[in-house]
Amino acid sequence: MSDFRVPFGAAETEFTEKRSRFIGHLLPVDSEEQAREFIAQMKKKYYDARHNCWCYLIGSDTLRYGDDGEPQGTAGQPMLNVFRRENVTNVVCVVTRYFGGILLGLVCGWVYNRTCEKQFKGIITQIYSGNRWSFTCMVVFSILFGFGSCFFWPPVQNVISALTDLIATSGNFGLFLYGFLERFLIPTGLHHLIYTPFQFSALGNSLTVGDATYTGSYIVMMMEYSMGLPFSDGIVWMYTGFTKTFGYFGIVAAFIFCARKENRKKTAAVLVPLAFTASLASITEPLDFMFCFSAPILWVAHACISGLFIVLLHIFHVTGFTTNLLGSVLMNLSAGADKTNYPILYLLALCQIAVYFVVFTLLIKAFNIHTPGREEVSTETAKSDAPAKKASVKNAAEVQCVIDGLGGKENILSVDNCFTRLRVNIKDPAKLDEAAINKLPNSGIVKKGTDIQIVYGLQVADIKRAVETQLENQ
Repeated sequence: MSDFRVPFGAAETEFTEKRSRFIGHLLPVDSEEQAREFIAQMKKKYYDARHNCWCYLIGSDTLRYGDDGEPQGTAGQPMLNVFRRENVTNVVCVVTRYFGGILLGLVCGWVYNRTCEKQFKGIITQIYSGNRWSFTCMVVFSILFGFGSCFFWPPVQNVISALTDLIATSGNFGLFLYGFLERFLIPTGLHHLIYTPFQFSALGNSLTVGDATYTGSYIVMMMEYSMGLPFSDGIVWMYTGFTKTFGYFGIVAAFIFCARKENRKKTAAVLVPLAFTASLASITEPLDFMFCFSAPILWVAHACISGLFIVLLHIFHVTGFTTNLLGSVLMNLSAGADKTNYPILYLLALCQIAVYFVVFTLLIKAFNIHTPGREEVSTETAKSDAPAKKASVKNAAEVQCVIDGLGGKENILSVDNCFTRLRVNIKDPAKLDEAAINKLPNSGIVKKGTDIQIVYGLQVADIKRAVETQLENQ
């Protein structure tokens, strides 16, 4: 026992991450009975929590862990591995998790939009008017939600666990499903539930070196690389980076090719930097959200191609680095072709670019999808496009046309912008005048009720400031 460390007392800690609350309890124990009794006490104390994950080690041979509904091997075992790596024994640890941030955030926004203008009369009740009424409604909802989640969340967690188990045990079909869902779920943010259990838990891979055990395909891959070991099959779960690194060049090429001839240079100027951002930094959202909602058929095709090439990488025995173009090249060269089979990797990369280009081009033209650069431009706008582009922000008359086209100052509730779009919330959509808005050249107008989005490209921040300045001076 002299080689091990033992806690000298109980400990408790707590933190919040993305509105999920985590509470950790640790206790020194001498027997399994003591450990199990402590786990039972914690489960009873936090009976309303979403998960009570646990692990314990007794001496050098007895060790147990439990995920309590989390995906298999993603909670209890990583906790256990920490104690083993630090040579700690005769200890039991329970981590309690209260989850609800995403659902509460969505409901809070919905409730606020429908209650924030509520006004009450009377000396006492008027203090609950406006935002305070929204907070009051959320207090009531949160209480009901907390109680109800005790019943509806366990089945949801079982579905998540069953899905990860299906992916892990279904061979090439599981790999396709893994790649498909990792891309397809991006608009919801739930793609993290797909790759995290594989890349950061024993479900993806594990490696034992001496007394230390490393779990998760990412950690194992880096350990094998640093130790000069051959890469194991678990590296396949890291291939979600393949499409980010290479595939988006094919998507952008298709968008540029399908754009109107007069718009191709402008389209390329906007999209090519985004393709390199995806390839070099794995940030794909600026391109993803250009077509995931407006062209669902392209999004489904995108997810299918991503899943297909993960399967092909596995079939052709590629065991190399795929995430980040520069990192992929440098690390594959340093690891060597015999360990990574990188010549086949980059051949498949060229194939994927070509497949994306062909499939997207055919779908865009077959369904006449208005991808960037394919928007119809009126004769009036086309004639004024070149000179107006240079003075688009400085020309107060054109900025005023945008304001008038949105129904005037009185009809505008808020003005904001994202990477390429001016986002405006208005009172009455009936007052919208697209002809007036189009006097300041744009690439399209998206209408969703009272939410109006005007596509201006990279100059949108300057246009937003010009619109805000004009509104303030009126």
